[in-house]
Amino acid sequence: LNAQTMYWVGGSGHWNDIHHWSYTSGGVPVNKAPDMNTDVVFDDNSSSNTFIVNFTGLSYAKSAAFLNRSNELHFTGSNLSSLRISGNFVLNSKTFYEANTSLIFSNTSAQYSDVHFWKNIVKANVLFEEGNWNLQSIKLDDTYLLKINKGSYNVNKSSIITWDMESAADNVVFNGNHSVFYVKNRI
Repeated sequence: LNAQTMYWVGGSGHWNDIHHWSYTSGGVPVNKAPDMNTDVVFDDNSSSNTFIVNFTGLSYAKSAAFLNRSNELHFTGSNLSSLRISGNFVLNSKTFYEANTSLIFSNTSAQYSDVHFWKNIVKANVLFEEGNWNLQSIKLDDTYLLKINKGSYNVNKSSIITWDMESAADNVVFNGNHSVFYVKNRI
């Protein structure tokens, strides 16, 4: 299936609220929430000022592009929620992942997808189920788990910091150089 692109509109709200997604930047809502085949975009037309997007339950996106340059975007949500992503997830300097919502990355593509938390220290569990991933800055706050089940991971000039890390060693390949892995508690 080809991915469909949807843009966040209308300022603050809940990720699964059908009144906050449009097929065009700054456009009218399409009464549909993203699914696992949707590329989502947050840009300067998403809100006229700082805005908050809250996760409730299970949320999906194929990839997420954070193109907001003028207004801050803050993500919130409880640890009972999760966001499943199968493609790129690259935060920027105006996007803050403050949610306790778990991030689950999974894909079966031969292409590598990018994951970069920028300067965010994520206060949630992060799971890589499978796939091919380019990891940049992955930083988790104390007590949170980075779990890597299987896949291939490029870590070039990367910083991976976590409290706990679990990995299925026979199903995981790390490629790269000049990278730091810092596990504070246990591997």
